[in-house]
Amino acid sequence: MNDFEFISNILKNITCSEVGKGGLTVWIGFGDKIKAKGKEKHLYYLVVQCAWRFLQNNKIILASGDMYRRFDETKPFDMGNDDNSVYDEKVKALNMNLSRGVRVTKVNFSDTGDITLLLENGIVFQTFIEESVKDEFWRFISFKTENSKHIVFYDIE
Repeated sequence: MNDFEFISNILKNITCSEVGKGGLTVWIGFGDKIKAKGKEKHLYYLVVQCAWRFLQNNKIILASGDMYRRFDETKPFDMGNDDNSVYDEKVKALNMNLSRGVRVTKVNFSDTGDITLLLENGIVFQTFIEESVKDEFWRFISFKTENSKHIVFYDIE
């Protein structure tokens, strides 16, 4: 089983629980929360460092470029390090929707490592690798004790 199949088998039918950020990197938490290394974490994470977007009913509702746009012009803006980006405002509504137990219905990986996740409620998550040089584009982390794994996707060689 290759890494794409491994990830697909885990994510299919699991709940997509929460979206967050670390600087300009977005993470998506899947499954129940557990205690790992003394902290409460989701069972699985997809951490994305390339272009990405969430769509609902064929409209973009949140995208990687939103992290680079100030939300409130009257407040200071420190890209990736504060809560005043368009991303910070729009992720609230998405997380409210995900808190209702939205499941992943389909997982697709392209030959170049792009990801498409189809979720319930007409939500779609997509990544798009936009570079031709080797770099880290995304990683998948499993904190499940019997299935612990950390997969880093650089590129297909």
